[in-house]
Amino acid sequence: MKKTPNINPESQDVAELQAMVKELLALQKHSESQWKQERQSLLEQLKLAFDRQFAKR
Repeated sequence: MKKTPNINPESQDVAELQAMVKELLALQKHSESQWKQERQSLLEQLKLAFDRQFAKR
């Protein structure tokens, strides 16, 4: 995981801070997308497991 950047406004200009915010938002969006894909995969695996279990009966 990345180290939190120094966001002291006295040491950076607005453009740098805006770039950091943009990067953090992109990382958040990527994380949400990855979570949704993993969730969908788990739901599909669960459905297949139920199908296999009930097909035996």
